[in-house]
Amino acid sequence: APRDVNIIARDNVFSPPAVDLVPGETVLFHVLNGGLLLHEAIIGDQSVQDAWEMAEASQPPVRPGVTPAVSVPPGLSGLRIVVRTGERVDVLWTVPIDPGEVTKLIVGCHVPGHYAKGMHVPVRIVAQPGAAWRLTGPAG
Repeated sequence: APRDVNIIARDNVFSPPAVDLVPGETVLFHVLNGGLLLHEAIIGDQSVQDAWEMAEASQPPVRPGVTPAVSVPPGLSGLRIVVRTGERVDVLWTVPIDPGEVTKLIVGCHVPGHYAKGMHVPVRIVAQPGAAWRLTGPAG
């Protein structure tokens, strides 16, 4: 069964402060918007984040709650999950198998101004492909 991974978007911050993934696993993202503004969780490396930042910055402002109609070139799209305030969106996704690729992933929001205000978190590997894994708390 896919593992549940929760990402909570609040105004200008994501929780948890990092997203833990296992290369090659299938996860069910639950992205919840607990803020007052529209947010998105874009999962991709820095080139994906840069592409979305440029694309969304060049768009005219939209009414609150309206999803910006914007796109990026196919090779730079990553995974985009848009969530309105109070909404939860669930997406099934398979993590890349290459650990080097996974460690470059970032979760970012590119609604104008959000990324610059720190609305991005890294992805961490919690186990190697095929290995048993468990998440641990701050004590280790």
